[in-house]
Amino acid sequence: MRIYPYLTFFIPGYYTLRTRHSSTKGVVRFILTYFLPIFLFLVWREYSIVNLLLGFLLVYVLYEVGYIENDCETIKKESNPTLRLKSTEYQLYEKHRISIYTGKIVAAVLIAALLYVRRVNLLICLFSFILIPSYLVYNRIRCKWNLVLHAWLMFVRYYAPILISLGVFFSKDAIAILFVYPVRVMIELSVKGKFGGYENIIVKRFLLHEYSNFQQYRFRYYSFTTLFMLLLLWMKIIDMPIFFIYFYYLMFTIFSMRLPN
Repeated sequence: MRIYPYLTFFIPGYYTLRTRHSSTKGVVRFILTYFLPIFLFLVWREYSIVNLLLGFLLVYVLYEVGYIENDCETIKKESNPTLRLKSTEYQLYEKHRISIYTGKIVAAVLIAALLYVRRVNLLICLFSFILIPSYLVYNRIRCKWNLVLHAWLMFVRYYAPILISLGVFFSKDAIAILFVYPVRVMIELSVKGKFGGYENIIVKRFLLHEYSNFQQYRFRYYSFTTLFMLLLLWMKIIDMPIFFIYFYYLMFTIFSMRLPN
């Protein structure tokens, strides 16, 4: 068997790019909505770039456990599943599933150990591991609670690298990260009917009538939250990094709306 199918499962980060951001446009969007805003958020702070890179790696090694289980196990229970892999890759998974999951967990433990050696607090090193039980529950239900779990998974994905690189927990940072992206996406998905057909009537009535209008909704969301953060900045309740990340997403949304579909 060629080595290519093995790379999909065993190279950290490769599974994410292979199945979630396979096109050039997808990779660019991934960078602009994930890596870049986190870097810009931290530019104003004293942080460790090495710990940040290790944090990114740790998060995605663990996140891919959830991706793989969803793509290779959850689909077995679905009548019309989304197939993200080739048949040879599914065959490889069935043959080496224990090695695949073991390899991911061992890699995550080694990265966490390295962070601990670099004097990162043990609880902070272990925080990302909450992705595993969260994903196990997320992959086994299809109801309105998936919305909450989805927002929680995204929050950990965004905040864990920040927490690891700073080495200390700031409640204002955590709340800001929660609302700048996970909550916004949760609101969008609550009218899409993605999880068991669930749609939130209140959200549909007052915030987003149809999912197809998501661009206009994002513009309103970030316009309001950016102005609100500007007020909090003026009142000295928050600092510049928090305001700036909301401003960044507002500018990104405006730019995205001007691009052709």
